Parts: sequence; C-alpha cells; structure tokens
Amino acid sequence: MTDTGSHSQCQHCHRPLPRPGRRGRPRRFCSPTCRSAARRARKTAQDASRPFAVTLRAAISASRLPLREIEHRLDSFHAFLGAATLSDWQNGHSEPADTPDSRNRVLALERVLGVPTGELVIRLEDSRRRRAEGPATARRPASPARPLTQLAGSPPTGATDLARRHAALQARVNTLTGRQLVLPVTVAKEHLIRPDRRPMRSTVVHRVRAAHDDVDRFWFVHAFNNWVEVQVYQRRGCHLGRTLIDATPVGTSAGGVVLAAVELLFDAVLERGQLHEFSFGVLYRYDAAEPRLPERVFRHVQSQPCERVELRLRFASGTLPARIWQRQWRLASLAEEVGPPVAAQLDGDQSVQITQVDAPATAVGWTWDWPSEDEAIPT
Repeated sequence: MTDTGSHSQCQHCHRPLPRPGRRGRPRRFCSPTCRSAARRARKTAQDASRPFAVTLRAAISASRLPLREIEHRLDSFHAFLGAATLSDWQNGHSEPADTPDSRNRVLALERVLGVPTGELVIRLEDSRRRRAEGPATARRPASPARPLTQLAGSPPTGATDLARRHAALQARVNTLTGRQLVLPVTVAKEHLIRPDRRPMRSTVVHRVRAAHDDVDRFWFVHAFNNWVEVQVYQRRGCHLGRTLIDATPVGTSAGGVVLAAVELLFDAVLERGQLHEFSFGVLYRYDAAEPRLPERVFRHVQSQPCERVELRLRFASGTLPARIWQRQWRLASLAEEVGPPVAAQLDGDQSVQITQVDAPATAVGWTWDWPSEDEAIPT
C-alpha cells in the first residue's frame, strides 16, 4: 500500500496527491481533470462578483464589433470612451464611476451594442451592491441625475444662474428621495399652441426601467416664466406627490424664471429591472390682461440616452406660424446651438414631428415666427 499520509491533498477533490517522481514545482491537483475543474470554478466565482464585466463582455461579443469601432460609434452620443477603458471594463479590471456622466456613457454603450435599456446599468448596480459594506452605503443620496426635462417659453438668458439654481433644487430632491435610479426607455411628448399664440398644454408619456428594487417615483423638473400659471396633472400610471418651487424675482439674471420639481408617484413599487409606463400633462394659463407672449420656442431636454424619443409640436386651428425651424442645443449651455437650424413644414394635422431612435443626450425642439413678424433669417 502506498504511504500518502505525509503528502498534501488535491486542491479540487481533496484526495491525496501521488508522491512526486522528480524534482520540480509541488503538485496542486491530482489530474488534469481536477485542474480544469478548479479553473472553471474559480472563473465562475470571479464572474459572480463582477456581473457588469460579464454582461458587457457578452454584449460586445454578440455585437461582433471591435473595440475601436465601438469607441468610434460612441462619439455620436458624445460619450467618449477609449478602447483601453472598454477592455478594462469587460475584463473586470475597472468599472464606471458612480456619477451621472459615467452612467450616461454606459447608457450610450447599451445603445451602440443594441441591448435593452438598463441591461448594463442594472448589472453595474448589482456589482456595487455586492461590494457594499453596510446599509449606510445603500442609503446614500444619488448625485444629480438629469438637467431640466422641459423648457417651454423660458428665456435662454441667465443660463449660468439657472444651472446653479437647478443644481440646488436637484439637491433638495435627492435629500427627500434618496437613491432612485430611473432609466429612460422611451419618451413621447406633444406640445400644443392655442389660438392666441400661447402654449396650451404638453402631454408626456414615459416608459422607464428601474435600476434597483424599491423605485417608486419620478421627478419632473421644468422651467417657465413667473407670469404664467402652470399646472401638472396625472393621466395614467402615476399620481401627484410634492411640488418644490424655486422662484427668482424679475430683474435678476434669471429674468423671473420659475423652476419647479413635481413628484410623480408610480402606481406600483418597481422591482429591479421592471418596466413601467406612465403619463402626465402640463397646463398653461395666462391672465387675460397679460400682453406679453412667451418666447417662440419649445425645447425637450433629453439628458440621458434612450431607445426612442418622439416629439410633436401642434398648432391649434387658425394659428399657423409663418416659419418653423428645428433646432438642437448643447446640454451644457442651452443658449448655444449645435449646427444650423433646419426649416420644418407643417403636416396635415398642423404639426411638426421629431423622431429619434437610439437617441443621444441632447436638447432638441423648434422655434417659429408668427405671420405679423418681420421676415428674417434665423440666428
């Protein structure tokens, strides 16, 4: 009988290792089969601790795109990621930072790779949750998630002060809500101009996905002139909660612009990865004696990449503009345009439409002139 009592055991099956026949590195496994099985088990354990890297690696493989091509396609989303960073992410050597900018890069990466919204972001949240050391980490407030979601008739002047006020308002929202990551999947919005050339209402339909458990609300943040009465109302899939107001007096750099954050509570508490569709509206009312007309502009701010954006600007019967231009603005400065304006034509419903598939983070919309205004080339 062979004496194996003084020999070490196989690190996989724990059977005694055979006595070495020659000098060399000590054996760790009793056979090539055990060595392969141990390697597979080690890889499985590593993959379980880094679900983001595993999911990203599989998505890149399924896309059949080289890393350099992915890097190039991300440029159109203004999401600048080098091939070396992508390689580190898919191999688990590093992960995106927990910031809105990094989250937008991951959402843009999902669009380039053709995976459903949230497929990578949710796995990234899983990785962070598994590394969390205690409940205090899970309760930390989220960083500001998005800029203004809608500006209707608000002036572009005082953009710096407006951004500062919005950051302060978002900080109040974060303090009240805690960490709520709601990922945009699709958005549809219609803005109606009434016969007296003033905005009448906006209707909005959002389809979102929860990045983690216990997501139950969405904050709609918008800006408008302080001489306009604005009412947000629920339509389906949600009901109204709190409203936070930040109003600046006329004469300041913000020019009397009101910021409002309206809490929309979902009809159900969402679980991780769950989809939810909800709709709400915005009504605009004016004093009959108010002679001023709002600025002739409607901007939709899409602060995060998503699968689809559908926008429609419609004019009431008998209220036809002389000219309409489709425009695009920079998110960092809504007073700065991207490219020249493009002339738009009304359809049979007296409306114009913008449809974006795999939409980047940007601000898009229209400006228009009324027939009584001077003929001019848009600036």
